[in-house]
Amino acid sequence: MGAPLGTDAALNEFLAAAVRAYGATFPRQANAATSPMVAGNTGVALPAGISERAIAAVRDAHGRNVPNATESQGPAPADATGFMRA
Repeated sequence: MGAPLGTDAALNEFLAAAVRAYGATFPRQANAATSPMVAGNTGVALPAGISERAIAAVRDAHGRNVPNATESQGPAPADATGFMRA
């Protein structure tokens, strides 16, 4: 067998850099529950460590996606609380 192309440390750093690049391109999916919405409220406090810019979807208590306020799609379902994402 021939000589190795690099040291173990170099290989480990290459693999770590590849995992970081992959994570930046395909971030890990996470779910975070918030306090229940109260009628008339227009926002909710996010859990610690959750960035507003990182939110990809908001779902109601029934698991349905909540549309952005600019994406009005007709009347809300009968069992919805009538809120929309801002």
